[in-house]
Amino acid sequence: MFSSFTVRQNPPWEAANDTPDQKTNIQDAKLERCQVQFALGRWKNVGGQAILETNADYANCTSYGFKIGPEKFKNVEFETALEHTGFGKYNLILILICGLTLFGVNSEAYAIGYVLPSAECDLELNTYTKGILTSTNFIGIMGSCCIWGYLSDTRGRKSVLIISLILGFLCSVAASLTPSFWGFAILRFCNGIFIAGPSAIVYAYFGEFQSRVYRSAGMAWISLFIALALISLPGLGWALLPQKIHLDFLGLSLNSWRLYMLIISIPNLIAALAFVRLPESPKYLYHNGNIQDSLRVLQKIYSINTGKSEESFPVETLHEKVLFEVDNVKKKNILKDFWKQIAPLFMPPHLKYTLASGIMQGGAFAVSSGVLLWYPDIINQLSNSAKGNISETVCQALSSSKLENDEFVQCSEEIDDEVFIQNLIIGAAYLVCYMAWGFVVNFIGNRNFFGYGFFNILILLATGGCLMCVIIETMCMMFIIPAAQCDLNLSLSSKGLLSSVSFIGVVVSSYMWGYLADTRGRKNILVVSLTVGSLTTIICSLVPWDWLFIVLRFINGFFIGGASSVVYAYAGEFHDNRYRPKVISWMSTFVAFGNMFLPGLAWLILPEQWRIDIPLLSIVFRPWRLLLIIYTVPSLLCAFCLYCLPESPKYLLTQGKRKEALDILKKMYVLNSRKDEASYEVKEITWEELGDDNIKKQHGMFKTMWKQTVPLFRGELLVKTLMMSFLQFGIFAS
Repeated sequence: MFSSFTVRQNPPWEAANDTPDQKTNIQDAKLERCQVQFALGRWKNVGGQAILETNADYANCTSYGFKIGPEKFKNVEFETALEHTGFGKYNLILILICGLTLFGVNSEAYAIGYVLPSAECDLELNTYTKGILTSTNFIGIMGSCCIWGYLSDTRGRKSVLIISLILGFLCSVAASLTPSFWGFAILRFCNGIFIAGPSAIVYAYFGEFQSRVYRSAGMAWISLFIALALISLPGLGWALLPQKIHLDFLGLSLNSWRLYMLIISIPNLIAALAFVRLPESPKYLYHNGNIQDSLRVLQKIYSINTGKSEESFPVETLHEKVLFEVDNVKKKNILKDFWKQIAPLFMPPHLKYTLASGIMQGGAFAVSSGVLLWYPDIINQLSNSAKGNISETVCQALSSSKLENDEFVQCSEEIDDEVFIQNLIIGAAYLVCYMAWGFVVNFIGNRNFFGYGFFNILILLATGGCLMCVIIETMCMMFIIPAAQCDLNLSLSSKGLLSSVSFIGVVVSSYMWGYLADTRGRKNILVVSLTVGSLTTIICSLVPWDWLFIVLRFINGFFIGGASSVVYAYAGEFHDNRYRPKVISWMSTFVAFGNMFLPGLAWLILPEQWRIDIPLLSIVFRPWRLLLIIYTVPSLLCAFCLYCLPESPKYLLTQGKRKEALDILKKMYVLNSRKDEASYEVKEITWEELGDDNIKKQHGMFKTMWKQTVPLFRGELLVKTLMMSFLQFGIFAS
């Protein structure tokens, strides 16, 4: 008997034609056989039919109208119940509505880039006022995002989404009709406050309808609508903004850019109306004690996805585990409770994760959104400059199109087609990336034991970045020496010494770092070596004498040697034999990135002709000194990332710290598989060669290093040592 099905009692069978007359008229012996077998529960489910396990002659009793009722599970955890809803029509509808929400809020945020060139005459804009309009919306988003998160936890996801979308729509409509600059700026700020709500909450709302299996892929698919917004904005602008439209409305001339703003606000209104028809998040209901309401929502999702009745949902009751009582929160002081929720993010152990997330998000949006907002205006100015057939640099073209920031110059409402074409290409690139991520996101996580997945990708990025930093720190002198030779009065011998002194430091220190990595930990050595190496480079950029510059470059090489020698061991000890060679190879590709980063940045900075006198340091601060400082940024970022990552589990085992090593493996498993730690199959780990810590205690540093090094130059290991040395020397010499 299959446990997923149960026999119904009193009567023990059901018939499709179950009127009393029909039941009493059935005399067939096969029917009696079916009744007996059904009552005994000897059934299995084959293709949706109730089939007897024995006696093929009487196997298919469904011809007599018998059917098996599915077992109703009781006291089920929410995530398990959510998995029973499956994936189907309801999830696709949710993808469309939540995707439309992201489409709408991102259109509102980025549309200003296309509006500025067209609104320049109506609002009398100059560079300064354009900057205000570009930033006000995002200032509103930044200032209100935490408040919307709190409200969604206390008032519900659905209600906050509907209210914020409608208010954002109204602000956008009002902004499109306002005649003054400051009125437009204030309404854009208010619009930013309101669209901050759906831009953050929609991910939580959507994710709480998806089971663990589909959640990550679903997030990627709704993010696809951001790319569609970036395509539709220049597409609609190309069709509408060049048109000469002037409609009189309420004493205001309604032209093309105002119509453009009205049209892009419509998706938010449609999304708000669609959310009215959708239920509240079942997870929110569950966590706030509305167990039955949550179950009814899950039943509805199941019915829409499977086409079956809500009553056939296999979960009868949910586990009554309330994680958050909204009634209690409402009784507390709102600001005090808000502070209690926010403060832990800026305290250990969450502080480092908050900083890491903030840096990644800030960097990503500074590069993408910051440039993207100004891109249409920049391209339009460059196109206008090119029409004059004058050969100008980018900076000259941008500056020649403006006077002083506080002056209003003769404006032009014309927008070159190139503005829209190039932004369509950018939007298409976003679309391809989001689609690719939607397909591969589920592939990243599901592996056996700790396997290979998201955590290993983090390790690859951090250690690969570390190698890139080593290349930058050791090879940067080839670009610095020609630019610094006058400031430092470099002779030929000084130039030669500067070119090689970093490598001398690496060679001298490599043995010491290997010993320290075995006794103090891989992670600690990497963080210290990258941080101190970066600080010495920053000091190098501020010294006036060549001899001090050479000494500091030797110290830099001495510390960078730690990162170059330990990083491979650290990365390899997080991977099993299947993935270790591939990971080491992928890490090496970051060396190529370093070799591209070096000349690319030098090409941008070194040709500049500016100087800043700093009498206190007796130096003239020129572009080469700035370049040296910028070269240290990747090292400091990598040091911070490695600080946030755990110590090597293999190192911890060698030190007898089995529990700590097992905890790290469990965390790797959770990140890679998206499952909880309880499902990790390994409960205890052992290590056969415990003893490094004992060696450290019994012998001094140099004696231990000697004992570890001598075997490399004896017997069978001598041939391999010589071979590896010749290979490494030949590669680096060439």
